[in-house]
Amino acid sequence: MYNIAFVDDEPDILHGLRRTLRHNKKTWNIYFYDSGRELLEASQLIQFDVVISDMRMPSMNGCKVLAAIKITSPKTLRIVLSGYIGHEIILESLHMAHQFVSKPADSKKLISSIERVLYLRDLITDDCIKETLGSLESLPVLPAIYDELMVEISSRNGSINRIGKIISSDLALSSNILKIVNSAFFGIVRHVQSPLQAVTILGVETIKNIALSTSILRTFKADKKTLVKMGEINSRSQKLGMLIGKITKNLDILTDREKDHAQIAGMMVYLGELFALCHSESLLPTSEAPSDTAFQGSCLLAFWGMPFPVIEAVRWFKCPEKSGFNGVTPLTIVNAAWSMSESCLDNGKVNWDHELINREYLESYISKETLNKWAEITENN
Repeated sequence: MYNIAFVDDEPDILHGLRRTLRHNKKTWNIYFYDSGRELLEASQLIQFDVVISDMRMPSMNGCKVLAAIKITSPKTLRIVLSGYIGHEIILESLHMAHQFVSKPADSKKLISSIERVLYLRDLITDDCIKETLGSLESLPVLPAIYDELMVEISSRNGSINRIGKIISSDLALSSNILKIVNSAFFGIVRHVQSPLQAVTILGVETIKNIALSTSILRTFKADKKTLVKMGEINSRSQKLGMLIGKITKNLDILTDREKDHAQIAGMMVYLGELFALCHSESLLPTSEAPSDTAFQGSCLLAFWGMPFPVIEAVRWFKCPEKSGFNGVTPLTIVNAAWSMSESCLDNGKVNWDHELINREYLESYISKETLNKWAEITENN
């Protein structure tokens, strides 16, 4: 049985949650608290798997509650449930919550969010990786890119297009910004797939505050070798995302939403590599083998509430035939773009006999003519 805790100072909200979740009591032990202090006292006796907290509460607000839980129980998953959707709430809870859900909460969406993160967390058998993933709110940004962003934001002639381009050049910063703008707080029907769109929605000042409030950007210290590797990961991520954007531009077998998901996934496929690189000390040698970086990256995206098609594409982009999904999906596009671009590393030409290209899989869904067009785009990218 999982231990799920809700904290909210409004009795009507707690009563509504009790009624909504009554059918889940067969698989969950559900606890309700009307103050943060009461929940924290209970957490000394109960190991909570998930804590869902309101933000605006007297005495101890939700940010302080989640901050305390993060320290005392890093494996606990933390979700903000708030009816106030001001950007300051996002900034205040940025480093404390894995997901954001707005009030009034749709019961199916709330239950689905909880079930999803629990399911993915339980797939991780290594406690060290589980704890590191659970305690993580974002990944470090390359110092040079952070400095470039702050200079552009502070400039009198600062450009939104330029700010979006700088954010796009860093995998960690892109993932953090997209995580926020695609959260339930903003209620956007179509998921935002580019940092430029995110900057337009959030506004330059909010982007600046996010960057400034992310202290990990300034405190992260790494040797030159690690910074070089971070730069290489960023470059590969940016290049793959751009390639997928070109491949899907005039593709009529996917909806616009699916095209968005494919490009987001393309930008995020190396997220697990960045995670493993930046947390190598905590993952080794206590961890047996943090080698499945695709899985780790997909878990991070799931914890952060990204769309299922994005998570699935990041999880299976190297071996889509194992995913169990049929037909043309964002996963298909990501696998094609990734494998073709990897095969080009030798001489700049797509090698259809390369070990990373699953030609049988691709040709079962995509015509040879279309694949050849994609290969041409890849070679010219």
